[in-house]
Amino acid sequence: MILLAISRGQRGWYPVVGGVILVILNYMVAKYDDYLFYPLVVFTGMVSAAWTYKIVKQILAEKKSK
Repeated sequence: MILLAISRGQRGWYPVVGGVILVILNYMVAKYDDYLFYPLVVFTGMVSAAWTYKIVKQILAEKKSK
């Protein structure tokens, strides 16, 4: 709003529009968080399990070669 007042309305609408978009995005995340976070948690768990498998496999291969 300060930029809107300083620039006499020429370029100040960009932050206002950006702020409105962020408010709408925040509302959507708050309302539909189950649909967003549950798949994210599952995906993160799958990536962690795959990474752990890779590291354990590498450690066992190094122990076997010694």
